[in-house]
Amino acid sequence: MRVFKSLTLSLFVNVLTLGLVSPSFADLDPVSPFIRGGGSSPTIETLDSNRFSVKPSEERRGSIYRSPRSEAQVTPKPQSPPPSLAEEKKTIKVEVKESEEVIAEKPPVEPTPEKTSVSEVTQRDTNFLERLRILILGVNDEEFKAIKLRQKKNGDGENSVEISLSPTYFYYNSSSSYSVRNLSSSAPGYSVGLNLWISPYFGIEGKAQASMGAAVASLTDNSVSSLTLSHNRIGLSFRNIDLDNQLSPQTTWMISYVDNSATTSGSTGGRVSTQSSGFQVAFEAQLPSSPNYSHLVGVSIDPKLTHKESSGVQNYESGQSNVSTAISANIGGRIKFDRKNQVYWLVEHRFEKNLFKGAATRVDPENGTLPDGLSVNQSLTLFSIGYRWGK
Repeated sequence: MRVFKSLTLSLFVNVLTLGLVSPSFADLDPVSPFIRGGGSSPTIETLDSNRFSVKPSEERRGSIYRSPRSEAQVTPKPQSPPPSLAEEKKTIKVEVKESEEVIAEKPPVEPTPEKTSVSEVTQRDTNFLERLRILILGVNDEEFKAIKLRQKKNGDGENSVEISLSPTYFYYNSSSSYSVRNLSSSAPGYSVGLNLWISPYFGIEGKAQASMGAAVASLTDNSVSSLTLSHNRIGLSFRNIDLDNQLSPQTTWMISYVDNSATTSGSTGGRVSTQSSGFQVAFEAQLPSSPNYSHLVGVSIDPKLTHKESSGVQNYESGQSNVSTAISANIGGRIKFDRKNQVYWLVEHRFEKNLFKGAATRVDPENGTLPDGLSVNQSLTLFSIGYRWGK
């Protein structure tokens, strides 16, 4: 007990001594000038000693004094822009996209034509040939076969071959102021015709007519020489016909080559032989008045003819060159006994005009004048009564 009192008293004396001595010792500490500055209270900014470190506050710990390790671990959240800026960016993107589309737009490319195959070309050519064949023949293959297989043939329109033969009377007249080309003659003769019908609507036709026994007098003596008159043609016929109606009219277009001549001997004094040839377009119509009789009418024109003269050693020519044209007309009738046998009559008249340029080569044998710019009119009239056979 006594010992405990002495320890307590000793501890009390030490504490009291320390409390009295500490203020005085603090005033004499040599480090205090480095801790304080100018009599003001120390702050973190005014501390200037490596002996002390200040513990950072919570605010500085999160911002200034954050360690690199903590920065790597913490990922900042993306901040969304204000609504107005977001809309402006979207508008800009849309405008840029539209402009890019306008720039990227290319002009339209024309489609490349497809190559036509050989089969298409062949089919096209076949179609063209088929249409041309129908245009010429007037029927297609099926109709043509049906016509050929018909048991009952109603009229002459279904004949494949037609032959005509007739005696013909010729009258020829040539009128001109030049006596060499001024003459007339007449004589009997013949006419032969042939028609080959490939179809009832298309065929080939030909006709030959010639005189026998015509004559012409010489201008230099009293002699008389023979004169041969001829008229020939060959060409294509296109016919319009109703096979089921015998009373329906038939019309025929013909494109032909014609040759018309008056030929005499080269020794006939003061006379020349003439020949006119060229293409002719003709139209004929057959107008039935009953099943047994039909009227025939027709016209034709020779728009441009080649006209020639020949006189042998006499050297007679009416001019240096010429322009020649002709026109014809015919009328007649046909008596039909049946499809194969017919009798016909026909009157034909042909008029030809020759206009010469330049002077004649020799003077007129009768009046001694030399014509210049001569004009010659030729006419040929034919009358025929004949027989026509068809099959």
